[in-house]
Amino acid sequence: MADNYHIFFTQSILHNNNNNPYGSIFEIEDSDSFRINFSMHSMISSLSPHNVFNLSFSNTYNDFSANVLAQASYGESGKYELGTTYDRNNYVARINNAIIGYNNENFSIFFGRASPIWGLNKANSIILSGQYSGIDHFLVMFKSNRLDLQIFHGQLNSEYDLNGTRLIRNIAGHKLSWKPNDASLLNVGELVIYAGENRGIELMYLNPFVPYFFSALEGEQKINHQDHTNSMIFFYGKSMIKKTFEVFFELVVDDYQIDDTGMPHSTGMKLGLQKNFISAKIPFELILSNTQLNSNMYLHRSTYTSWSHFGNSLGDIYGPDQSNTKIIFNTKFKHNYNFHFDITSILKGKLFFEDKLNQFNGADTIVKSKKYLFGNLNFSIRHKSFLIRMGWHNKPFPIEISNGQKFHSLQGNGTYYLAMNYLK
Repeated sequence: MADNYHIFFTQSILHNNNNNPYGSIFEIEDSDSFRINFSMHSMISSLSPHNVFNLSFSNTYNDFSANVLAQASYGESGKYELGTTYDRNNYVARINNAIIGYNNENFSIFFGRASPIWGLNKANSIILSGQYSGIDHFLVMFKSNRLDLQIFHGQLNSEYDLNGTRLIRNIAGHKLSWKPNDASLLNVGELVIYAGENRGIELMYLNPFVPYFFSALEGEQKINHQDHTNSMIFFYGKSMIKKTFEVFFELVVDDYQIDDTGMPHSTGMKLGLQKNFISAKIPFELILSNTQLNSNMYLHRSTYTSWSHFGNSLGDIYGPDQSNTKIIFNTKFKHNYNFHFDITSILKGKLFFEDKLNQFNGADTIVKSKKYLFGNLNFSIRHKSFLIRMGWHNKPFPIEISNGQKFHSLQGNGTYYLAMNYLK
């Protein structure tokens, strides 16, 4: 979340391997290297100026890798940017990456803190988007020529009941990836959040071959408001059509009512298209996507198992009860100049994540459906250790939308900005 993620995150992940859960943090060319990088992301704007300072360590030795990212910022925007709720005299800091891994051709294991991505990250996955603060976890991958199996378990931020009792929130998942040919990829899997006082790792959620919903059928989950287990099934895939454009989809089934219970379904769907083309010798990339999330998607009868981490959505950044359409347009020069444009149209409903961490003023909560139109337009110049972006945007922090808040980070009709990234 270091790269002003609500404005620039889309640009930083467009070209990542869609089966790589960690994006680019382990993509080091040398098999034996140690790097220390310092970067400063500075947003100069009349409405929402802020700075994020990053110090990262990366080390690779044969099949072993390690990555640490420490971040510091200032003020409310700093807390939103780093995905944390703690500050000291308005200064904010967090270690968002601290992970080690072993990776070879057939097997990988990772342990530590990071923000894994499960789904197609072309236009913000609705499964695990990676656009949240790092979570402590382990992830195991078994790989073959056409099939991959991933097993995941982590711990989200804790929450407290009315008596002040700490409730531990765990997240687990497994998914199977199948690559039928070089132009297609299909995935199926499950994720579950389970919470409770002193509730540790449950082995049933580490078994990659037994569906999680069997635990409910066998009486391991309660069926009332004391049910602190929320599971979902997901599917996603992509396919290249005639080597000219790629279609992709994501489907999430959070809660499907087979019987007539009077409760609505909780499902989500994303459909999209990506096309690369060249015009006037300039390489372009166009991405179109449409997302539809039912009203109770990401929510649960237990507020402790909603699909969030420190208030940020684990899936679609704009949270539950919404639909959105995105258009992303980029140039793809490998040189020093590039252009980016994205626009998002959102219809946000009346349901949102409960602000259990008291990050916002409850009096500012939005209580009715509303339409939004957000955009970002910028031109970037890269020179040696500097990346400079000049542009305009009217994007608030996504946590303000997913929590149903008025936009304190951005008011009026948007702002022009100058964003400077220094990497050394």
